[in-house]
Amino acid sequence: MKKNDRYNYVRVPRSDDEGNRTYDVKGFRLPSVTTILARTKDQGFLKKWIEKKGKTEAERIKNHSSKRGTAMHKFIEAHILGKGYEDLTPIGNEARPMAKKIIENSLLPIDEYYGSEVTLYYPGLYAGTTDLVCRHNDMDTIVDFKQANQPKRKEWIDDYYMQIAAYAMAHDYVHGSKIQQGIIMVCTPDLYLQEFRFQGVELRQWKHKFLKRLSAYYELIRDYKKETSSKLWKVNFGDDVGLPNICDRDCPGCYDDFSLYDLTGSPPDKRNELFKRLGKNWFPGDWKFKPQWKDAIKKHFKNSGKNKLFFFTGRGDPLFYMPCIEAYMKTYKDLNYEGYASVSTSASLLTEERLKSLVKWGINEINFNLVATDFSQATLNKMKMAKRKLNVAVELPLLDVYEKPLLKHLSFLNSIGLEHLTLSTTRIFSKAGARKLMRVIPKNTELTKLSPQQAIIKNKPMVDRITKEIKKRKYNIKVIINE
Repeated sequence: MKKNDRYNYVRVPRSDDEGNRTYDVKGFRLPSVTTILARTKDQGFLKKWIEKKGKTEAERIKNHSSKRGTAMHKFIEAHILGKGYEDLTPIGNEARPMAKKIIENSLLPIDEYYGSEVTLYYPGLYAGTTDLVCRHNDMDTIVDFKQANQPKRKEWIDDYYMQIAAYAMAHDYVHGSKIQQGIIMVCTPDLYLQEFRFQGVELRQWKHKFLKRLSAYYELIRDYKKETSSKLWKVNFGDDVGLPNICDRDCPGCYDDFSLYDLTGSPPDKRNELFKRLGKNWFPGDWKFKPQWKDAIKKHFKNSGKNKLFFFTGRGDPLFYMPCIEAYMKTYKDLNYEGYASVSTSASLLTEERLKSLVKWGINEINFNLVATDFSQATLNKMKMAKRKLNVAVELPLLDVYEKPLLKHLSFLNSIGLEHLTLSTTRIFSKAGARKLMRVIPKNTELTKLSPQQAIIKNKPMVDRITKEIKKRKYNIKVIINE
């Protein structure tokens, strides 16, 4: 078959995180079609199948089928592109005749193709990769190749139909096309070949069914975010406790302007100056926990259930506010709240004595900001000290200047059993904050303005490089993307 360059397809970065696949399309992380369908699918049949086979055997079958399907796709793609490909592994030997069966039978009516392994997206909603876009019997068609352990009935493969319907809508919207047909080509290891074709009214019906699942998916996401938010209580020091922000660090990506000004403002940042004037033992002796703060906590957690998250952070380093942490932890205990408590800090003030206090009050985790101390050996030693008593995590802003030192210390982070590594989008709230940030970022860095009060710097390539390196080294480090 010959190639027709009618459509200009663009490769889009893809990420897989614990079963959730996303595509980075023009700065937006869009869920994959397969993720949407998986999250909204009735799992009853799958659960019964796992119970029947047993978890170990079910997992073995799933992994084997997945590898065989990937190999089959590679053989077919190589044929379409006119490239040589060979796989002499046992999986390859299984997949080769299955691919050949499809090639010699189902691909014959195709005289030309527009793209193989094509990334498609519907702006702002979803994305995915389809196996083939082509002319099949003089109709613009989207094709998906499937392997199966046994022949399929039409009523079993609704998701296959909706997957192609989703790709057809995305292709039509972005490329101005009119996809007329979808074909699902299925082959089993014993070379039983099936084709499921649909077009016209039926294609339109499957589009409507996918849109219902898409709506259900975003409803689930909204509910999840609402539920997650209802379980989290964050304290920003010192704003939330009626005290000035104080810190002994001067990080380029941190400025004392959070939600106080707009992007044209230039507020003063007096945190470091306050520290130099008052020192470590600055905390006012007359500070008291206010009753209205307790009422606000009770109201927030009213319908949250168990497994709450208590998070201490802020423009002021939390370790400067130890009496506040103690008061909040006592309040949670008085309210009989159970949960996970984390303190985000540069750890410049962390000592054995303070660590003992945090443990005593019920803190579960220290989240180290290694940038604040420039990955100093002293801070790494404190991480090892803290790990003996608590969980240890690391947070890092997504700025290129910090990538090299992070990669240099990955081995150490893996060795201590890091709880998680959070890679955070950099946020800008004022003109003064932007000027400070310019010390460490290239002048051509792209900013995304979210509102008159906030802009952000996204750095998806840095995320991809770091996660790729972690996988390459086979480190057991969980990565969280904080957007």
